[in-house]
Amino acid sequence: MKQIQVGMLLACMIMGSCGSDNNDSGDSSNTQNSTSSITNTQARIFFEQPKDGAVVTSPVTFQFSATGVTVEQAGEVKPNAGHFHVLIDNALGYIPKGQTIPADDKHVHFGDGGKEGTVDLPAGEHKLTLQFGNGQHQSAGKELSHTISITVKE
Repeated sequence: MKQIQVGMLLACMIMGSCGSDNNDSGDSSNTQNSTSSITNTQARIFFEQPKDGAVVTSPVTFQFSATGVTVEQAGEVKPNAGHFHVLIDNALGYIPKGQTIPADDKHVHFGDGGKEGTVDLPAGEHKLTLQFGNGQHQSAGKELSHTISITVKE
């Protein structure tokens, strides 16, 4: 997990606003813009690996794919473009559209535009959600998420 945390910390320092919108209005929804930059209704994202129901060892290797959207680095918000995030054991299963995706050990950002990576997970069952977000880490919502369940063996 240390490799992911160091990478996330470095990315947040470079970008300056990875998990916070500094909204002092008292609104805890963390919504910066309720309008998604994704207009292609045919777009979809999914895990190439692991597959739903897979039994794996840690560290878990991920591979992602997308159709109908451009995968690129975080930064500028562009139409039908963004990057991947992996939500680990998220109760809702996705981040609502327009909300900023947190940056912590349960929300792994691939803001470099990457389509693969590894994460250390403890043994047991895990629900993983691939979530697409725009250049400012705002979620594209349930429509651009894909959830799988895996079991990490010791």
